[in-house]
Amino acid sequence: DGSTDDTLAQLRTHSQGLPNVTIISQANQGPAVATNVGIFKAKNHFLKIIDGDDLLHPDLTWVLIKALTDTEAASVYAHGGTLDDVQIYRSFDWAPVLARCTPVEQVPAPIPVPLKKHLKQCIMHPTVMLTRTAIAQAAGGCDTKVFIQDYSLSLRLAAQGPCYRVPLNLAFFPIVGRPTLSDNDLQIVHDLNAVLIHFLQEYRHQLPLHLYRYSVQHGTARALRLAKRFVPKQVLPCLFWRLTSLCTLGLWLHPLQKAQACITRNSQLRLGTTAATAAAPFSSSKPDATQ
Repeated sequence: DGSTDDTLAQLRTHSQGLPNVTIISQANQGPAVATNVGIFKAKNHFLKIIDGDDLLHPDLTWVLIKALTDTEAASVYAHGGTLDDVQIYRSFDWAPVLARCTPVEQVPAPIPVPLKKHLKQCIMHPTVMLTRTAIAQAAGGCDTKVFIQDYSLSLRLAAQGPCYRVPLNLAFFPIVGRPTLSDNDLQIVHDLNAVLIHFLQEYRHQLPLHLYRYSVQHGTARALRLAKRFVPKQVLPCLFWRLTSLCTLGLWLHPLQKAQACITRNSQLRLGTTAATAAAPFSSSKPDATQ
């Protein structure tokens, strides 16, 4: 997906002689689009996504396949930890990290009301998640209207059926002092709420009413927390009462339009809206997908 280093050459070198490997190279279109290309090109039974800078336990995929085939789950996931040791990460001396992983004999546990869990936050990091290819394709893959891929895929898979958790740390995610997409809080909150509103639009006729209301309430509360951090104090009281109204009355009166207003407000905050604009009335228009 537009990599500028020697990733493509490395892939070709290390996959020589492997008949079941397909390498796809394309201009940069972002992780959501790139992930979907892989999902809809996949032909085998299971789908495993890996972030390029994560460290996997050697048995991770085997443990997840066993958990998926031993249960009626639509998707399974394990736990992961963070790796903040710069020396280990840069030297690739990862044996000490693997030694910190838990032994792999564990019984997968079902997640009660998995969709509610996923609506609250993204609990399935792609690297520690496994699903069936047919299920990921039936779910439509990722939401390509938003740059990030993990939250939308997590929501869509949770809507497809049961989700099981393997209570083991089987991967590590690096924190080595370099900027990443995850360091931009404004962008993260905007994208999370944009994914949420798109999901509500797609599944509004399938969601139980209590989950629909919960989704709107949670997205609105997230918008309020963002407003508290970035809106000038003299503007916040007015904004606070508007968002509070959305959290209460908005759950009963046109909740989808109210949630859209929150996404629009998040977009304005992310783009550096002035205090005067922040004090303007809410708009219930659909957010621009390019934001």
